[in-house]
Amino acid sequence: MFQNMLRPLFFVGFTTAVAFFTDDGIEQAALLQGLGRKAIAEEKMTQTQQIAEEADEQKRYKIMQSKKGKDKKCRGKKCGGKKGGSGGQGAEVPYTLEKENMKCGLTKPTSRIYRLEDETLESCAAKCRLHAHCNFFSYGLHKEAPVCMGCSHATLEGHEGFTSYKMKDQKQVDEKTYLVQVKCDETVKGAWNTQIWVKPGHGNFGFVVHPGYKGSAVRFEGDFSKRNQDIKWTLAPNVYHTLKITFRLSGKHTLMVIDGDDPTKTWSYDFEAPGAYGNGNVGSVWVDTQGDDQPNEEMVLGKEFHLDKRGKHSFKLLEA
Repeated sequence: MFQNMLRPLFFVGFTTAVAFFTDDGIEQAALLQGLGRKAIAEEKMTQTQQIAEEADEQKRYKIMQSKKGKDKKCRGKKCGGKKGGSGGQGAEVPYTLEKENMKCGLTKPTSRIYRLEDETLESCAAKCRLHAHCNFFSYGLHKEAPVCMGCSHATLEGHEGFTSYKMKDQKQVDEKTYLVQVKCDETVKGAWNTQIWVKPGHGNFGFVVHPGYKGSAVRFEGDFSKRNQDIKWTLAPNVYHTLKITFRLSGKHTLMVIDGDDPTKTWSYDFEAPGAYGNGNVGSVWVDTQGDDQPNEEMVLGKEFHLDKRGKHSFKLLEA
């Protein structure tokens, strides 16, 4: 009876020993611990991911350390970054630290002029110096890519990792241009305004076009009014056309209509509104999205706005 009890134990022990000496070392150890082949594969995948993440973290750390080293030199004093990279060759570009963890903002009021990637701190400063309206710039990393932004005024908003700077030589911003794209579908045919409003600092100015209606019937409303103007051609429906509105310190301003199908076709009109724009005014652009013919929603760069009224109207702010 005692011999019969030993037989199954001997058989199990022998089977385990065979498995131990026939499987590969790593696999058999895992099998003995109850992990199995799937667990081994998952463990190897986890180790690979950890290695990749550590490499990414080291790369990110080196980039940030490099940027902090450059920023540290600029704190509380003039910076003498030379134009480099895409900024070209040239003299020093003097600027001072404005605020840390701040960038040229998009929240209103905004004076952001541009956003560029793959610039150095020095070339970012050079871009601002060369731009007619840039007085401040911000530089930092977004998704590991260096980002450069320029703005005409210190309209900054919080963003960790960005630093904002002020150009030593502040430019007199004697004019400001707004670029807005507008369109409507073929069902409108002049039955409702395709309109935007600009608030340049003082006053409210409405600009109306009628794509699909003969002569396009361009009109001014608000603090400067002018009845429908025949521009001698008809803006096509279902095409984005550009309204370029420039306000100036001189009090003499300009609306230009640029045809979306043929940009060589333009129509412009100069109008006067003294005091509408002053140096330091940021301004804003508005649209009617409710169909009450009132400026009830402020536009932001790049976002498309819509109005359903006697057809579909669409608007997009390109520059402000």
